[in-house]
Amino acid sequence: NKVYMEEGSLKVQLLGRGMAWLDTGTHGSMLQASNFVEAVQSTQGTYIACLEEIAYRKDWISSEQVIELAKP
Repeated sequence: NKVYMEEGSLKVQLLGRGMAWLDTGTHGSMLQASNFVEAVQSTQGTYIACLEEIAYRKDWISSEQVIELAKP
């Protein structure tokens, strides 16, 4: 990051409410991230990064397509 800053090419993006940055560079941090995702999904009843849900909410696919994609 220091090199990017010295080059003047470092960019910062502030994450809004409901966003989380999870560094998974070690086995321990990967486990922490996994536990975080499981806790959020089980307590809130929603999936994190569910591509079908994202596509539906952005009107990229119809409700019929969601139903079709949900079939085994």
